[in-house]
Amino acid sequence: MDGINWWTWIFRTEKDIIYHSKRSRGGQVPKRIPRKDYKGIIVSDDYTEYNRLKCQKQACWVHLIRKARDLTEKKKPHPEHIKLHMTLQRIFHEIKEYQNKTPPPQQRQRYYQFFEGKLQKVIRNKYKTSMSKMIAKRIKRRLFQYLTCIQEPDISPHNNPA
Repeated sequence: MDGINWWTWIFRTEKDIIYHSKRSRGGQVPKRIPRKDYKGIIVSDDYTEYNRLKCQKQACWVHLIRKARDLTEKKKPHPEHIKLHMTLQRIFHEIKEYQNKTPPPQQRQRYYQFFEGKLQKVIRNKYKTSMSKMIAKRIKRRLFQYLTCIQEPDISPHNNPA
């Protein structure tokens, strides 16, 4: 804005969209925009300020995969980075396929455990590179937030609609 970088925050529901521009990316915006009594689910990137909100969250798979993909785009990517990126992409596509099936509520817990197991395997892998370890740590920190979309079939696994 006038040659200075600003952040545009986007909050949307099925009916409403709020655009909020601010010069900083400080944590006051996510604390102020959704009302304190907000009971919905926030789908967001990995920005830590969202963790302070007391509502349920879905972490964005696209942001996670992009972090892994960035590691593969170096001149000589480490084979571990390629494998991690492909594994995360495969899990994400399986989640999207699952969402298209919309299983009944009694089957959701089984699917949740299935996908949790896949992510636990990613987390427990013995990585050699610090960047792969960082991504595994990111998944571990927000494991259950990556799986909210399994229990809540109307929730997107990514924040692209914003």
